[in-house]
Amino acid sequence: MVESLIVFINKIYNFLDNFDLDLIHLHINNNGKIIDGLPEVIEITFSRKDVNSSVLKQKSLPHILDADNNPSSTSFEITFQ
Repeated sequence: MVESLIVFINKIYNFLDNFDLDLIHLHINNNGKIIDGLPEVIEITFSRKDVNSSVLKQKSLPHILDADNNPSSTSFEITFQ
């Protein structure tokens, strides 16, 4: 799953190169399925690059403020290197 997610995130970054936006946060929606190693639903937050200077870079998700969409389903963690 990790390799597939990395490929997916790289595709997002390639797409973002066309815009003046940064990907600042993502969260796997745990109410969706995992299909071919990728989550069915990922919640993504973007910010304009000119207002993004104070965003903290996280190495591990979910963030403490993230909440599971389905409390009775398994949570997914993401770690960046």
